[in-house]
Amino acid sequence: MATSWARSFTDEALRRRRRAAATEAGRRLLDAATPAFENELRTWLADPLTARSLEQLATTLARRRGTREDARVGMPTG
Repeated sequence: MATSWARSFTDEALRRRRRAAATEAGRRLLDAATPAFENELRTWLADPLTARSLEQLATTLARRRGTREDARVGMPTG
């Protein structure tokens, strides 16, 4: 029998919107995977980049996120 890693539910603040959350099994899976994921981030991003480059990357990603949020990209409409 397969175990569900996530569940969806109605957003109480906006009843037309659905939200998702990890189940207990999903949380355990995420917790187990986190060290490997962080190690890969370190290997492929943090180690090869200088501190300044990492700061620039963080600034660029924050700006990109702000632009997407301002444009409401990926957000419910209506």
